[in-house]
Amino acid sequence: AVVDPQRGETFHAWLGGGAWLNGTRVHTSDVASLDRALVGTGFDYMAEHRRRQGAMLAEVVHVVRDIRRAGSAALDMCAVACGRLDAYYERGPHWWDAAAGSLIVREAGGVAEALHPPVLPEGAWAIDTWIAAAPAVADAFRALIVQAARAAED
Repeated sequence: AVVDPQRGETFHAWLGGGAWLNGTRVHTSDVASLDRALVGTGFDYMAEHRRRQGAMLAEVVHVVRDIRRAGSAALDMCAVACGRLDAYYERGPHWWDAAAGSLIVREAGGVAEALHPPVLPEGAWAIDTWIAAAPAVADAFRALIVQAARAAED
């Protein structure tokens, strides 16, 4: 479960049981192209990590419709699950954000996964970058994030 007390919203899911927002079943968006995708992201507290994340963002922002930053990885993933966002990426969210948020996305019909360092450039990231996306843009979004991570290291 992920709770947003400011909005009075509770998202929850269980394996095989679907994803729910305040008792109503939710599903990811049906967006089919990255140029129409509204994307969420987050930034690290460490300045050097933010520099890399900014470089990644520069590679992503001109490909997608727009970028949003709300400040909670778990809530960003839930926004993908209910169609408020079409995709999300972040370097190294905490395990509690990734665990709850990714299950909710998957149960809403989306894709949520970690891109482990071997997928990304060697030595680029010490920890995983997580993505979540509506199913129709997931493959293209994954490729975009890997490409952006490589460019951020140059």
